[in-house]
Amino acid sequence: EPGEMILTALRRAGINVPTLCYMDNLFPSGACRMCVVEVEGQRNLVPSCAFPVAEGMKIQTHSPRVVRARKTIVELLLSDHPDDCLYCVRNKNCELQGLSSELGVIQRRYTGAKNNYKQDISSPSIVRDPSKCILCGRCVRVCEEIQGVAAIDFARRGSKTCVETAFGEGLNVSSCINCGQCIAVCPTGALTEQSHIQMIADALNNPDLFCVVQHAPSVSVTLAEEFGMKPGADVDGIMVSALRQLGFKRVFDTSFSADLTIMEEGSELVRRIKTGGKLPMMTSCS
Repeated sequence: EPGEMILTALRRAGINVPTLCYMDNLFPSGACRMCVVEVEGQRNLVPSCAFPVAEGMKIQTHSPRVVRARKTIVELLLSDHPDDCLYCVRNKNCELQGLSSELGVIQRRYTGAKNNYKQDISSPSIVRDPSKCILCGRCVRVCEEIQGVAAIDFARRGSKTCVETAFGEGLNVSSCINCGQCIAVCPTGALTEQSHIQMIADALNNPDLFCVVQHAPSVSVTLAEEFGMKPGADVDGIMVSALRQLGFKRVFDTSFSADLTIMEEGSELVRRIKTGGKLPMMTSCS
């Protein structure tokens, strides 16, 4: 199609080209260079996500030169990456790990001093580990361009470049609204959810506590596919039974309060539209 980028045309043709920074429906940044291809007549490899197609163009997506370039990129990313895949929450569900396996990266070719970052665990819902960040920029873009919050951005220069909040403060004092969209798009374990499993296990094992769980109605129709069932299937009964077997004395469904929330958000939206005011950022967390 006129104005279409090479990557889009390739994917429509069923040809897989790996990416790290690319995001559907957003203007391409061409930052990671994982999607490079060899175009006849071009001296250098070109990023397929940001290079428009042309009539008669001849492209090699997996030539030796292209594969070697992609493998080098992964090796350079791994040179400043922690070696704790076994303990990482994204183990076996990590795009960087997947690309390493696909490209046959089985040894460390580049060594040297690594950046020493500390985890940011100040947020009640998000853990930020800059040492695992590969600077793809997806979290920055979803936070700014989709959510309109801009709680995080690139900071510093050169080998010291990192993604952080304003003035390097914790997420808890930033403009972060805890929507979790940055976690959803992060390809590695740089952004993960806060885990409260141990705290819950301790409470369930305490005979002096009467444990109650309250879940949003959306959970019962989004949980099935995580356990290999049909996506969208209602597993409310199964989930309630499982929670009771875990040790919760009472299980409540917040259907009524969820309806009230929807009504309130809808009223606010209509009111803002009528008055011409700026729309608020509305999120619903389960």
